[in-house]
Amino acid sequence: PCHLWSREVDGDFVRRAISPDNSYVVAGTGHGSRNGAVSLFNRQGQPLWRRDLDRLVVSVAISYNGSVVAVAGSQRNVAAAFLQNGSLYLFDRRGNLLWNLTTGGFPVLDVKVSTDGSTVVAITNQKILYFDKQGNFLWSYGTPTGALEALDSSDDASQIVAAFGFLGNRPNVYSWSFVSFDGRGNVLWNFTAADGGEPGVMALSANSSYFVGSSNVRDRNGTLYFFTKQGSLLWTHHISRALRIEPARVGSNTLVYTTAGTLVFGQDG
Repeated sequence: PCHLWSREVDGDFVRRAISPDNSYVVAGTGHGSRNGAVSLFNRQGQPLWRRDLDRLVVSVAISYNGSVVAVAGSQRNVAAAFLQNGSLYLFDRRGNLLWNLTTGGFPVLDVKVSTDGSTVVAITNQKILYFDKQGNFLWSYGTPTGALEALDSSDDASQIVAAFGFLGNRPNVYSWSFVSFDGRGNVLWNFTAADGGEPGVMALSANSSYFVGSSNVRDRNGTLYFFTKQGSLLWTHHISRALRIEPARVGSNTLVYTTAGTLVFGQDG
C-alpha cells in the first residue's frame, strides 16, 4: 500500500474514523484527566478545523460525506482509575457545534452515527442511548445488573448490537451476552454465554447480513463468534494466542486483529 499522508496530533492516544466515502478523517485525542480535542482532515490530509474539549475523546464517528461528526468524551478519575462524567457532541462539517449533552456521572464509552447523519447511537457503562440529528432522545436500554462493553450499528442504525457483561468485576466477568435491537429499541435476539471471560468487540458485516463478536478470558484466550443477522450462531473459532480479538467489517470476510497477527475468515469459518 502507498503512504498518502500523516499528521501529528497532541494527546496520549488517538481515536479516529474515516467517512465511508473516504473524503474525510476525524481524529480525537485525550491528554491527562480531562483535556481532549477533535480535528477534521480532508482526503489530502489538510486540517479543516479543530475543537478543544474538556473531556478525553474516547470515540468518534462520521457520516457518509462528513456532514456530521459525533464525539464521545469522558473525564478520567485519576485516583480511582476509571472514566466518568460523559458527554456527547455533534458537529457539522464546518466544525459548528449542533448539540452537546451530558450523561451525569456515567462515562460515554462509544458512539456511532448513521451514514446519512440522521441518527446517533452511544453507550455508557449502563445504557444504550439513541438520538436523532437534532439531539432529541428517542429511546434507551439499560441493565441494572451488568455493564455495557461494546457497540456497533448498521449503516442506517436500524439494527444495533451491544455486549453486556454480568456478575463480576473485570477481569472476572462470569457471563456475558450479545444483544441485538431494532431502530426502535426492541430486542431482536440475544446470545448468552458463561465462559468465565468477558465480551470483547463486535462488528456487523458491510451489508449487515452477519455479525461477528469476540470474547476474551483474562486477555489471553479468545473466541470468535459468527452469527446471522437473525441471531443464529453459524460457527465459533478459538484463538489461544490472542491477547485481544478485534474483528473489523470488510466485505464478505472477517478480519481479526490479534497479537498473533491478522487473520482472515470467510463466512463458513
